[in-house]
Amino acid sequence: MKKRFGVSVDHAHYRWWALSCTSLGMLLAATNSGTLIIALPDLERAMKTSILSLVWVILAYMIASTVLVLTAGRLSDLFGRKRAYVGGFVAFALASLGAGFAGDATQLILWRIAQGVGAAFLFANAAALVTDAFPREELGLAMGTNTMVAAIGLVLGPVLGGALVAIGWQWVFWFNVPLALAGAVWRGLILHELVKPDSVRGYDIPGVVTFVIGLTGLVLGVSRGGISGWNDPVVIVSLVAAAILLPLFLVIERRSRAPMLDLTIFENRLFATATAAAFINGLSRFALM
Repeated sequence: MKKRFGVSVDHAHYRWWALSCTSLGMLLAATNSGTLIIALPDLERAMKTSILSLVWVILAYMIASTVLVLTAGRLSDLFGRKRAYVGGFVAFALASLGAGFAGDATQLILWRIAQGVGAAFLFANAAALVTDAFPREELGLAMGTNTMVAAIGLVLGPVLGGALVAIGWQWVFWFNVPLALAGAVWRGLILHELVKPDSVRGYDIPGVVTFVIGLTGLVLGVSRGGISGWNDPVVIVSLVAAAILLPLFLVIERRSRAPMLDLTIFENRLFATATAAAFINGLSRFALM
């Protein structure tokens, strides 16, 4: 498992090197949740569209990065976390480059979705890679560091976006390119595949379909409802789909031999409470954004 270059897995401080790599991914993905807020007026003028249309540029990233986290996590288990992590960095770099060249709001939304896909792989693998590298007694500190870095990124995003838009709105996206490529190289030098890819359990296709469509419906319905009104047919259909598919997802995961989400982890009261607190915290923070 040793490499000729980079940090050996046997290195006394390997776990901290690994944490530096996952923290970079968390910082990059979290920062981009808020960089565009300050740039919206400039984008409105450049693309000759309305602010309401450009709100979907922000929501596209949030929806993709949120909805695809579980799917990205399972794909990472199948094909290797290290590969998936570098894939997330590369996808993020390419999508950021393309977004800066977008000619209209539709193109920009599509590039932001691609950014969100890359972010989903970064979010999904950060915790897994840290768990692989750290002993149980230090895991809380490592996970807390990742969470703190993500929180810093959320605060830093609007500030950084305001500074970059003074140069040009394109740089709100292009600044990601060197950072994401550096993350990919850093991953290659630092991380090792400590857990073998799990190709035995297979892929929970019914779970993936119900979760992705159901959660997309929920996020889309709630987001669009505040903009277009709650009587909008798209809002109604989205929320109805979420109300049907998300409970169905839980039923499927309970019965699946290879669940995408192991629901038994919520039997741990401490984990369940922490997850609920994180959900409420995120809900209140993003509502203000």
